[in-house]
Amino acid sequence: MPLYIKDDATAELVARLADLRGVSKQDAVKMAVAAELDRIARAVPLRERFARLRAEHPLPAPTGNVADKAFFDELSGDLLWFSPTPRPSSPSSRRNPTVPR
Repeated sequence: MPLYIKDDATAELVARLADLRGVSKQDAVKMAVAAELDRIARAVPLRERFARLRAEHPLPAPTGNVADKAFFDELSGDLLWFSPTPRPSSPSSRRNPTVPR
């Protein structure tokens, strides 16, 4: 069955590929389609890539320790713009104009 390329830009791309490879336009189309089909077949789905990543870099075992919010707040200098509800007793909430009131 014949294939007619009616788009000038596509015809130009096929002609460039044919010239670079030293083949006919028909062979250039065949090579390009075969290469794209191979590329798609080799593509690894995102779910499988993440599964491999998790297998290669597992999370550490749970420690059973409870996170100390006050300790981490002190480490960050009580930066409250990440908190949905600022603490009114915190002096930094009065200085930070980005904190909703």
